Amino acid sequence: YDAVNNISNQVLITVGDAEQGFKESDHIRQDRFVIPTTSHIALEPHGALASFDSAGKLNVWLSHMGYEHKRYWLAKTLGIPISKVRVNKTYVGGAFGGKISLFPYELLAAFLSKKTGRPVKIILSRSEVLSTCHTSRRFIVDVKTGVKRDGTIMAQHIKIIDDAGAYRSSSPTALYLAHVFRHAIYNIPNVRHEGVGVYTNKLFTGPKRGHSLQQISFAVESQLDMIAEELGIDPLELRLKNLRKKGDILPNGDRLDSYGLPECLRLAAESSGWKQKWGKQPNRGVGIGTGGMFSGGHNYPFGSAAFVKLNPDGRFTLFTGQTEFGGGVDTVMAQIAAEELGLTIDDIVVVSGDSELCPYDIGNWLSGGVYVSGQAVRRAAADAKQQLLAYATEALETKIDQLEINNGRIYVKANPDKAVSLSALGKGSSALEATTPESNILHCFGI
Repeated sequence: YDAVNNISNQVLITVGDAEQGFKESDHIRQDRFVIPTTSHIALEPHGALASFDSAGKLNVWLSHMGYEHKRYWLAKTLGIPISKVRVNKTYVGGAFGGKISLFPYELLAAFLSKKTGRPVKIILSRSEVLSTCHTSRRFIVDVKTGVKRDGTIMAQHIKIIDDAGAYRSSSPTALYLAHVFRHAIYNIPNVRHEGVGVYTNKLFTGPKRGHSLQQISFAVESQLDMIAEELGIDPLELRLKNLRKKGDILPNGDRLDSYGLPECLRLAAESSGWKQKWGKQPNRGVGIGTGGMFSGGHNYPFGSAAFVKLNPDGRFTLFTGQTEFGGGVDTVMAQIAAEELGLTIDDIVVVSGDSELCPYDIGNWLSGGVYVSGQAVRRAAADAKQQLLAYATEALETKIDQLEINNGRIYVKANPDKAVSLSALGKGSSALEATTPESNILHCFGI
């Protein structure tokens, strides 16, 4: 590498004046936390099946969390047009962030298929997964926090060394997200956040269950407990005192439109018997902590699309790019469409996770599967409903606002017996199709 001192990337974010905040603090504590790397250990090991057809098109079946990422990098690495790569639907046995990247075995299967003209399947053993697929990040976190005697946090300086492994991968993203995740929780007026990604002769690292959320939360929350003990303050009260409020503007410019953490903490404390248990049980204890997760981005490509099609039998086919890996996303998407269209889940046929048939979808990660793709499905179904109501106005001789859809029928609200079935509409216009690409459905921010 050309990297000086093996540094792959750096992040520096400042808010206020950290040094001045420390001068105004009554109590300062500084600690180092080392969070080791771990593997995702999904129940299903990784696997790939690749086959080039006679027209030079690559068909692959992969363990993945979203086909767009895999499709793009397969095409780019193999030097073929992306239109020549089809990622077929698979049911994936767990992921947890561990099946986002394009892995060497997937590329190898495609390369061997291209060379031999035969299908190639590679299934990794558990030991092969551990030795060739990315792990979580190893963070070395230095945290310095200054507080007033009453527990008000005045300043915080966080420095992270990200042991990125042999390749930079998503290190810049992880170091940035570590800042966003933490400073969405507490209202700290003076912050200095430093991050350094370092190349090491190890397996490359990547997202796992929050993409740096666990590492940075462990460090900061552990230190808050230490500070609370030194000040003689209830750890719960220390946290409640420093929480943000709804409407706050975060250091990255985002606004907290929804923020239920104070109520959540109080309910957790009440239901767990915090006041009765904290600091009173010999050899046993209770703990409390917080975490915030930024789920996605503000614009393309962090979006999703969906469309629905009315069939001649009155049922709908729903096309979504979401990937099913154990969370039940296919079922949820069918429920959303059915509710919007006034149908039952049995009336919705879901086609998902196929890059040839389905519209754009960023992937099922960052806790955005239902929120992002579900919103696209809801809007597509709502648009289909409006098109169908408009189509039925002529047959039912009434205005659109006088119509409703339910149980496979469009009927007049004032006279439910005056109706037309969806199957009749489907047979009458086989070309009737409601398509709504929703590329602006974005991830939520969850605490």
